[in-house]
Amino acid sequence: SLKSLLEKKEVKAKFTELFPVPKVKPEDKIRAEPCSKNYGMIGTAFDYALRFYIKHVFRGAITSKLVAQTAVDKILYFGGNHARIDGRIVPIDNLPKGKQGIDDYVKNKFPTARYVGIAKPSDEFRDIAEPAKKTLSVALDAIEKFYATGDANNLFFKSCMSLARLDVVLRTGKIYNGTIVPDESIDDILDLRNLLNVAKEYFVQPKYTALLNPTFAYSGMVGGADADLIIDGTLIDIKTTKSLKFEQSMYNQLLGYYALDAGENNIDMLGIYFARHGVCHTVPIPDGTEKIIPLLEEYSDESGPH
Repeated sequence: SLKSLLEKKEVKAKFTELFPVPKVKPEDKIRAEPCSKNYGMIGTAFDYALRFYIKHVFRGAITSKLVAQTAVDKILYFGGNHARIDGRIVPIDNLPKGKQGIDDYVKNKFPTARYVGIAKPSDEFRDIAEPAKKTLSVALDAIEKFYATGDANNLFFKSCMSLARLDVVLRTGKIYNGTIVPDESIDDILDLRNLLNVAKEYFVQPKYTALLNPTFAYSGMVGGADADLIIDGTLIDIKTTKSLKFEQSMYNQLLGYYALDAGENNIDMLGIYFARHGVCHTVPIPDGTEKIIPLLEEYSDESGPH
């Protein structure tokens, strides 16, 4: 991924040399103190909550398939009884044993398919397949109701937490030991509620465009890259850290996204939204960004965009 590539020692050094982080010292007090120690999951869940809120206030927001949805596809695929047919996850039944039997089954079942993938089943994924599918369904239903009413009730925040837990499966390739939980902590829910209440003061209705969780033209070059928001030309990454420091690593990530976008989304500003402070610090695009793609290509395990 872009994140792992940017963490390479040589890449970090080169970015620091070419694009030193702007020296800014924004000052403000924390307005949403952490209520939970579940820091990483809260951060991901809030990313979801904020994107859903923006979609509620601006119906023209452009969305893409949720990472959690792709995670459930992965769970179903590796859990058995599902095949990948031209990019879709399709249920299968009575799959015969042996290579020849499977080949004949595929030809008869999917005669027009250009690509058919059938994975070796994993007991770990099989056990969680149906619970994950149900969890996703409940969450998506709650989010649709939120879009219609704007009522950020406990079920809405629980759903954001559920989606965040499913994210872990896709981003790490492993089942998180709390992927499916019977209920969510009240402290987690309170934390999300406070963060969203603060965000509502900053994120009013966009003027002309909002892209939620966008991917980029050259994302494939680095094995995947998806950002949080692009609103009215400003690429925004969300941080739920208690620190208000605009760090070099944050700047590198924004610059990486900008370069991979290849001008498709007319980005003209870069920003970090510090969710616990309700502050969005923005900076202009620096000179020299044309050097980023060759730099990423040099250190990427991939030979080029695909």
